[in-house]
Parts: sequence; C-alpha cells; structure tokens
Amino acid sequence: MSAKRKPAKAAGVHARTATRTAPPTREVSLKLDMTIPARTSAISPLVDAVLRLVHQGGNRHEMAIETALREALANAIKHGCCGDPEKSVRCTVDFSSTADVHIVVRDPGRGVYLIRRLMDEVRFRHGGSEIHMRKY
Repeated sequence: MSAKRKPAKAAGVHARTATRTAPPTREVSLKLDMTIPARTSAISPLVDAVLRLVHQGGNRHEMAIETALREALANAIKHGCCGDPEKSVRCTVDFSSTADVHIVVRDPGRGVYLIRRLMDEVRFRHGGSEIHMRKY
C-alpha cells in the first residue's frame, strides 16, 4: 500500500551523500513527499512527522535518522537556499515493510552540479566533509 501526503509547512536543508553498503531493495509501504519553506522554524515539524512514522514502523535508529535529517535540512536552508524563505526544500521519505527508511532532501542549490560541470574530476572523501576537485 502506498500513501502520499501533502507538503508540510516546515524548513529545508542541503543534503550530503554518504555511502554505505545498503541491504537489498525493499518494497515501499509508505511514501511521504513534503515541501517546506526555507526557514529553520520549518525543520522540527517535518522531522517530528518523519520520526512518528519511523517509530511506528519499528526502526530502532530514531536518533541517527533525526540527527542526519536535521543536518540535511539545515544545510539545504543555509547553503542550497541561501536562507531565502521564498525558496523551498523538498523531502521525500520512503518507508519499507522491513522498517528501512530512505530519505532524499532536495534544494534549488546547484553547487555540486556546477562544480561537476566545471571540473574534470570531483570526489568526496571523509564521509562528504572533504571535496577533491581536479582540472586537467
């Protein structure tokens, strides 16, 4: 069963990518698709809604999910939207029947896209806290 919710009125963030070995793809049992204004005051309502469903779904990693989501949203507001409340951040969350949670935070920022277009080689190290760029 799949459900879709209307955008929440909350703040957005700039998402960073961290890579880990993921379990096999699971069937999505619930999907949230929320768009929030780029205001820090909008972060908590969105995170609270996600965490209620994380808890109900039986995922035991609530603190890690909460911290990562708050950081991603704060970064999207600050960097991707430059703190402009007229801009917005989109967050989609897929909950699987096995309690896996997949979160995507999107902002209008084009920083990584622009860097990749301008440089010949771009790599992220140390969990995304370092960017290595090379121009031949």
